[in-house]
This record gives sequence, C-alpha cells and structure tokens, in this order.
Amino acid sequence: MIYIPSKYSVSHYTPVGPWLRQRAVSIWNSVPDPFIKPYISDLRFGFVLGCGHSGTTLIAAKLGGHSDVFLIGRETNAFGPGFGAHCSRRIVKEWSYFAELEGKGLVLEKTPKHVHAVRKIKRVLPDAMFIAIVRNPLDNVASLYTRFGNLEGAIARWKVDNKRILSLRGESSVKVVNYENLTREPKVGFRELCDFLNLPWQAGLIAKGDTAYDSVKQKGNMAVRAEQVSKEIKPKINTWPGVLTEKQAKKVLDRTKRLAAEMGYEYSKDLVLGI
Repeated sequence: MIYIPSKYSVSHYTPVGPWLRQRAVSIWNSVPDPFIKPYISDLRFGFVLGCGHSGTTLIAAKLGGHSDVFLIGRETNAFGPGFGAHCSRRIVKEWSYFAELEGKGLVLEKTPKHVHAVRKIKRVLPDAMFIAIVRNPLDNVASLYTRFGNLEGAIARWKVDNKRILSLRGESSVKVVNYENLTREPKVGFRELCDFLNLPWQAGLIAKGDTAYDSVKQKGNMAVRAEQVSKEIKPKINTWPGVLTEKQAKKVLDRTKRLAAEMGYEYSKDLVLGI
C-alpha cells in the first residue's frame, strides 16, 4: 500500500485511496462556501489547537472548568476537510444552543488539527479566538512516536503543524503558548489565557480533579489524555530518553533545529529547553 503525507492526518501519512476520497469530498463540500454568511452570536468562541501531544487537552480541560465556559467534550474536527463551511456553521449553531441553555458565555473546542483550518473557522466565526500551544520537538516527537510507532511521521507532523503556528504569530486573535513555561508556572500561564479569552480568574481552575472530558465516554488516546489532565499540573520536560535512542534523538534534532529556534527553543548538548 502506498502512503502519502497529509497535514490533516494524525499519523501524518494516509493511504492514497482514502486521501483521494478525502480530497474529492473536501472539494465537493466546499462548493457552497463562497455563499456562506458568518455566524453571528452574542457568544464568544475559542479554539485550542497545535501539534498533537503538545498539551492541547491540558489547556482545554482546565479552561473548560471555568463557570462561563462550555467545553465541547471531544475532538470534533468540525472544520476539517470532511466538512464544508455550510456544515461547520450548522455544527456551531448546535454548540451555541447548548451553551446558551447552560448560560455560558464562551464555547471552547479542542481539535489539534484545526491548526490548519484557522482561515475556515474565521470565515464562519470572524471573532473567534485561538490558543496555539508549542512543545519542544524531542519530547513532542517522542510522545507521537510512542503512539504511532513511526518516527518519520512524528517528525513530519511536528514540523508541518508548528510551521502553521509560526505563520499565525502576531495575529491579535491568536495566542501562542509554550508548553514548558505553562507547566512550570501554571497559575501564571492560565491567568494569561483567561485574560486573553476575557474570562475572570477563578480559584481552583487548575486544581486536580474531574474535567468536562470525564462527562463524555472517551476512547483510545483521548481516554488516556482525559485521565492525565485530571491530575495536578507538573512539568513534563526531558521525557524523551525513555522513548528515543541517542541516534533517534539526534535525527529529531537535526531535522527540527531550525524551526525549533524560530519557535524560541535553544539547544543544549543533551536536550531541548524552552527559552
């Protein structure tokens, strides 16, 4: 079977047949897009995105505990290539109904691959806010490699997703967060995120305990993540040695060094550290 790179695939590679079908569906679904009007609502909308295994679930889970936030309890991929803007707009309208029913002021959704759908989201929701998280390549790639067993795919995904994040820097609707800094000083980091989303700080927001993700039956990787983010926030830095060999780590560093430097990471002899 032949595989080709796909920025929308969580493992980065997709068989040719499914890729062709996805492209055909995407093109067909996008035909009405030029005629779609933005969705107007008094609600605010926030999206958490970035490379998988970089901390997106942690951010969404904790912010989802805010009394004014309606967290979508799963990764929806509602703005992915399988949906046209008209369908995405209908999904947003459904979210709004339930958020308003519960008296919430902000709808929060987390799908990492929405990092490649920011323009589409803004077409439907012009005032949407985005939180994009970055994580050092050694730890991030090691985590992806543990899940998918493909080092090439893990490196390629880290690069393609983070290149997209870099292209968004400087936009007022986008806040880029460093995973290492966030987990070192979670109170500081989450206060900044609340300010960005225009949410008042609430004591206990980052405390351990059940999150909105526990209200939905999760499967596979999300079940693991939901359990992890219910615990106390602690720094998870330099976790790669238990996963990657020195040869593999050197390969990751060689392939990611330039992009990592642009993201604010500096290299020591044995690991990557956030500035």
